[in-house]
Amino acid sequence: MTFSRPLVAVILWTLFVLFLLLTPGSAVPSHGFLDLPDWSDKIVHAFLFFGEAFFLIRWQTNRWAAVGLASALALGTEIAQHWIPQRSADPWDLVANFSGIALAVILCRRGRS
Repeated sequence: MTFSRPLVAVILWTLFVLFLLLTPGSAVPSHGFLDLPDWSDKIVHAFLFFGEAFFLIRWQTNRWAAVGLASALALGTEIAQHWIPQRSADPWDLVANFSGIALAVILCRRGRS
């Protein structure tokens, strides 16, 4: 079985996203360079799902299948955070997730036209 570079990028980025979003809150450092405003996590969410959608669109020939996969991951991680200690499901995080996905769709469309 051979893996294409785009597929490897999708797998690695997805593992990175899952690690960051599903790690219990007590395991996340809160000092030093991570002392950021409360709203800064929305930028992180948008960045993570921009990357997820970008890599999926580059790997998947059907752009809307890629968007569906990224959206399912966005929704799934937010729901899962409800059951993770010191994490919470936040509808604004979901908005940030979908904003990142939308930005990737827009930028990838420009790159192909």
